[in-house]
Amino acid sequence: MTNTDKKTPTETKNLAAYGLEPLSWERARERLEEEWKLQGPSGDGQPHTHWLVTVRADGRPHIMPVGAVWQDGKFYVVSGPGTQKSTNLARDPRCSIAVAGQGLDIVVEGEATKITDDAKLREIAAAFSDWGPQVRDGAFVHEYSAPSAGPPPWYVYEFTPKTVFGLATAEPMARRAGACKGAASAILCSCMPLGLPRGGTADTSRNDTALTTEAFAFQRLWCRQASP
Repeated sequence: MTNTDKKTPTETKNLAAYGLEPLSWERARERLEEEWKLQGPSGDGQPHTHWLVTVRADGRPHIMPVGAVWQDGKFYVVSGPGTQKSTNLARDPRCSIAVAGQGLDIVVEGEATKITDDAKLREIAAAFSDWGPQVRDGAFVHEYSAPSAGPPPWYVYEFTPKTVFGLATAEPMARRAGACKGAASAILCSCMPLGLPRGGTADTSRNDTALTTEAFAFQRLWCRQASP
């Protein structure tokens, strides 16, 4: 597996209506491609933690750190069958992954699908080379995993992004405008197959007033997934 995904946005919109330029999608994609490599002891010593958010049966959110891999425009996450996140995903595949990246905080919303094909799992296992899992009967096995994962086997989930939010925390940021001093920008990218209409629009009114008083400027970036 390689990072050959080069989907590009097709429409941009400034959520705060300040006329600020959009952040570069290439910048966001670069962080998604690089941040997962910096997790753990082999990284740069900074906490590049990826947080997986799922939903319990009663609607309460559940958030846990995970070892995520980004390949070909998708995340891959490993989870034990007895964990809360696996239980949640079996009932509702909708979830989110968040990471505080270098200069850009990113939240990715999408859906996770459990991968059980051994050939596909062997491809994915190569991306987890620092850990070195083996494939057996539609899951990963190894002598060890995260203490909270429970005993093997461990499920592998393919996370397909639907929407991406970003908040710049370092230069280059959006151009300053009006009273929005030191403005940090955010991107919202909705990816879907070509030819399909957007399934609704974001609610840009719920927090805009409070956010702009804190000098945050927001923008929206739509994109469509290229045909394979």
